[in-house]
Amino acid sequence: MRFEVLGPPRAVDASGSVVPAGRRQHEVVLACLLAAGGQTVADSTLMEALWGRDPSDSKHVALRVLVHHLRRNLGTGSIIRATGGYRIGLAGHQLDADEFIALVDGAARDEAQGRLAEARERYRAALRLWRATDAYHGIADTDHVRRQPTTWASSV
Repeated sequence: MRFEVLGPPRAVDASGSVVPAGRRQHEVVLACLLAAGGQTVADSTLMEALWGRDPSDSKHVALRVLVHHLRRNLGTGSIIRATGGYRIGLAGHQLDADEFIALVDGAARDEAQGRLAEARERYRAALRLWRATDAYHGIADTDHVRRQPTTWASSV
């Protein structure tokens, strides 16, 4: 599975087909989990991203149902329950943002060593990964998700 966040967040299977996350709420959960890079995201953070500051018991149940549906869509083992929250299992999966960073770093090394044609091709390949003008396009409306693109920007 390949996860893509350099545009609207999505999952892509080995054949290149987009795996639908589900409704917008599923996409928000996926974006928050991907932004955490495999670290646990607290239930309260996910609920705030979905519904604002309403920590009612019904929201805990609704979150569990959303995660259940997202797991069903993405495959078992994709989302792991951890103490107080959830995390995405990235082991064995690819993330387009990681590929972007590797390409930019490689291009910078090529450029420093005078291999300008190779550097230009790596930079172009890195730019082709972007499917929109911003990471998490259409979802980046929570502090938890907004923090991650800044990390990538510092790589350029």
